[in-house]
Amino acid sequence: MQCSTDSYLLILFSMIVTSLKLIYSDNLQTTFHH
Repeated sequence: MQCSTDSYLLILFSMIVTSLKLIYSDNLQTTFHH
């Protein structure tokens, strides 16, 4: 039970981090373009 919960949290965390990176890079690109 603990193992599955840990892996689920890890996947969720990595997904959040990737989306944040995408949003951050998108914002950087728009500011640089403008």
